Amino acid sequence: MIDLERFPERIAHRLDAMPLEYEWRDCIAAISPPLKRIKDVSKLPDALRQLYASCDGIFYHWKARGNGFGTTGRINIPSQSQFWSRKTTDSVPIAELSDDPHMRERLARLVLLDDLGYGNLVLLDLADKDQPELCLYLCDDRLFELELGLEAYLQTTIRYAGIYLWQRYYARDYEPSDVDLDDHCVSLLGDEKLSELSLPPLPSGAPLLARFNERISRLRRAERETVELAYPCPIAALAHLQAHLGRRLPTSFLELYSASNGLEVEWSTSTKRGGDSGAIGINPLALLTGSRHGGPITMSSHDHLGRLFSAELLEEHPELGRVRPFEEWPGMHEYVALDFESPELQLYFVDVRAEDPVVPIPASFERYVEYLLRWLGAGNWVANLIEPCKQGDESVQTSLDRVSSVLDR
Repeated sequence: MIDLERFPERIAHRLDAMPLEYEWRDCIAAISPPLKRIKDVSKLPDALRQLYASCDGIFYHWKARGNGFGTTGRINIPSQSQFWSRKTTDSVPIAELSDDPHMRERLARLVLLDDLGYGNLVLLDLADKDQPELCLYLCDDRLFELELGLEAYLQTTIRYAGIYLWQRYYARDYEPSDVDLDDHCVSLLGDEKLSELSLPPLPSGAPLLARFNERISRLRRAERETVELAYPCPIAALAHLQAHLGRRLPTSFLELYSASNGLEVEWSTSTKRGGDSGAIGINPLALLTGSRHGGPITMSSHDHLGRLFSAELLEEHPELGRVRPFEEWPGMHEYVALDFESPELQLYFVDVRAEDPVVPIPASFERYVEYLLRWLGAGNWVANLIEPCKQGDESVQTSLDRVSSVLDR
């Protein structure tokens, strides 16, 4: 029997018990004090009556990073007024979440129990107050029954500290191949249920991340710069993409996104020999695939600003329909695009204003990443790679040589 009157205390204890080697980035907790009177108490299941006797809603949100990866968790149990409003925490009526009439009819019978974020919800059917049914509603408009009772659900969310979308492992008729829960929670929390369904191992991005940090530290000793390393991409998102493509992605791609889900570096130097500058702007995986927070992958033909290519341009250059914005730079209309249909992830230099708007980059994906490490985005290195500087115009190569002399010391 779970002591729901100590529910907030137990969640806090669970978070405090996380392994010390994890570097905490964020942990927000908000527990509303209990109301003097529980609304419509006779209509509530016993477990919720106990819970609302201890608080009027709970919000926990945490992010952690360690051992070369990041993960997050969230518990968001609504206040009593929110619970009975039959709305999400964003004040959207639950019945209006779907455009499908049959789904709307099903949702109209449900109330909110836990808002998981990004349009994912745990809902409660109070038709049988003594044995209420729990459902998982996902942002792609799918509804699954959970193989957990109300009390077991509250107990389990404590066990997993609300780790993002743990509920999918308990969703009836949910295909295991679809599971996109970050399986690093197995390492973080440890659980037999999760271990049985963990995703295939992917290469670690830690060595690559260490190399980027080492190169950036050398640049830091020369001049100041802006650096933004993102959380590592969830391993499940990479597995989801591979399942969509029907093949394994190159190791160099997996290592890069396992190191950092996107990468921003801007820097400039000024010396007696001349000034140099550089930028790296690798997009997060969601911008490459159109899949956010575990939703379906919806790749569309658009440029780095999200604008769809015209039919005329696609007809003249059909390769634009295959490529996705991979790297872009502040204030620049040119960018680097990636072709997921190519087994080796062919990269292209895209400039729709140029006479030839799509030019293949003569380097493999692995080699491209090595160039990023070598020069940290210095000057016009990509354009120079496509068309090396002609004799008498060696300013770009001279700049790259200066940068290399600093970073290779």
